[in-house]
Order: sequence, then structure tokens, then C-alpha cells
Amino acid sequence: MGDSNSLSLDMALRTTLGAWANLLTSYMAWGKALRDIVGTMGSTDPFWFGRQGVGSPFTKRSHALRLVEQYTSIPAPRVADVVENLGKMYLIMTRLHGQLLAVVWHLMSYAEWSQLADDLKACIAQVQKTPNNMPYEFGNTIGGPYIDHRIPDGSAGLFNSESEFYAHLTSHLSGTLATIFPERSICLDHHSHFTHSDLHPLNLLADRGRLSGIVDWECASAMAEYWEFTKAMYGTRARGVFKHIFYRAFGREYEYELEVGRKL
Repeated sequence: MGDSNSLSLDMALRTTLGAWANLLTSYMAWGKALRDIVGTMGSTDPFWFGRQGVGSPFTKRSHALRLVEQYTSIPAPRVADVVENLGKMYLIMTRLHGQLLAVVWHLMSYAEWSQLADDLKACIAQVQKTPNNMPYEFGNTIGGPYIDHRIPDGSAGLFNSESEFYAHLTSHLSGTLATIFPERSICLDHHSHFTHSDLHPLNLLADRGRLSGIVDWECASAMAEYWEFTKAMYGTRARGVFKHIFYRAFGREYEYELEVGRKL
């Protein structure tokens, strides 16, 4: 009897989610953004709906989020389900409270900026301990090429060494690392870590002076240990308060790698 009730509840839930997906499809036909339809971050609605197609980055995102849930306690969306409707797949995630750091940073005090940076530092430490179960040192969470707006063509991999990665990173230039940086040899034996790879203020949520969420895990991949820092600094162009936040969260261990990245 219990199994029957559980099955009925599951079918009812999927029917409801399918109806939601139907409604969302109709709205999107009018060209409205999905996030505008279901509300903004911080809404009382407990779920956020994201549409995906075959081979979409959402596939990698959902797997990355499951890894985050399994190995960390950081404030990230939790995957509730994946529903198919009218030939489209919908990723259903829990909604996080807070507002985009890019929107509210000017309303925060210096002390709150520092506290948010400390919160971010603690989250990064957990993310880096997430194991890479793929047979490659550099790649996405499902064993394929990683997506990153910082690199040529926006996608690359898989790589088994940092030298292979840099060969691709400099492939659009007329020279090698040795000729571009003759004054100093570049270390090519950094550890590979799981990274979010896009810690932009548009992907960080703040609530009452604390970090309340890290969203948009599309670029999550196994990358060199410095990449989280250099990519964050690149994404904000290291301006003002964001420069303070990222330096406090990451320290200055990878200053040279940041310089190299800027020249590339």
C-alpha cells in the first residue's frame, strides 16, 4: 500500500512539473526570459526552472551540482529533478535566497565585504576537495571538454597535463610560453582541482552581509589550482571592491599566474 501511495505521489508530482514546463514553453515562445517568468533570485518560490536540450551545458551543470551536494555544504542550488516535456528537458533546482552581489555591493559595508570574502574562501576550500573521478586532469565533470569564456573558442580539452592546456591557451598566438615570457620560466606542475570557474559578481548571492549562494555551475571543471582565482580576477577586471573581495578570499599566492593570464 505504501509503495502504491508513493508511486501515485511521484506521478502526481511529475504531472504537475510537466504542466509547469508546458506553461514555461508557452511563455518562452513570446521571447520572455525564463528567469523573469518564474521570479528573481530571493523569491519565495522554492524552485527555479531551467530549460535544456540534448547536449546542453545544463547536463554538465546538473552533474556538477550533484557533486557539490555530495561533497560540500556550500550554498549552491540542489537538483530536484529533470523533466522532459514537448521534446525539451527541464532542470529543476532549489532557489537560493539573496541578491546578486553585482547589484547590491554598494549597499554593503566594508566589514560586510570582508565577511563575504571570508565566506567565499571557506566555500572555495570545500570545492577544491571535491574529487575528480574522471581519467583526465583537465576536463568537465562528465569527462568531456570544458566550457570557459576565457579560452580560445570557448571550449577545450580534454587534457592530461598543464603543458597541454597551455599549448591550447596560446594556440591563437604567434609564439610559445617560453618566447612570450622569456624573463621567467612558468610552473607547469600545479595540482588539478575541481573549480566553479566563473566566480563573477553576477554568480554570487549576498544576503544581510553574508555570502548566501553560488550559482551558474555551467563552467565547473577540473582545472589548475590557480584558475579559480585568475578567472575571477579576469571576469571582474579586478575593479574596486571585487578586487578586495577576491584578494581576501584567495590571497596573493598566484600573482604571477594572474600576470601570465592577463598577457594571454
